[in-house]
Amino acid sequence: MRLAEFLVRDEPPQTFRLLDTDTRIVVPVGKVVKMLVTASDVLHSWAIPSFGVKIDAVPGRLNETWFQADEIGTYYGQCSEICGIRHAYMPIVVEVVSEEDFKLWVEKARAEYAEAPGSTRLASAGRQVH
Repeated sequence: MRLAEFLVRDEPPQTFRLLDTDTRIVVPVGKVVKMLVTASDVLHSWAIPSFGVKIDAVPGRLNETWFQADEIGTYYGQCSEICGIRHAYMPIVVEVVSEEDFKLWVEKARAEYAEAPGSTRLASAGRQVH
């Protein structure tokens, strides 16, 4: 997919132009969240200043970091690597929710993404890869 497919083109209610994304990362409040970060094209850098997290995304390499958000809310970040002409249009949004809301989101996400077109089932692990 091309980067332009992930950008929010118009400003729907309660969003911020060039800061919001079409799909947010959703995590539970008060839990340690482990992140594995990579890139498929050039160097990027995943950064959420409110969490004190900035990690490079390098093609062909997995980098690992973690964060813990202790307050419910919406947190914004951006790619912090000069990665190309559309660098300024690479927002990151993390939505921190209660444990109950997270469980509801997981069920909704399973229904929406579990049988996504183009998914492949691995015979040995029984897990889907997208």
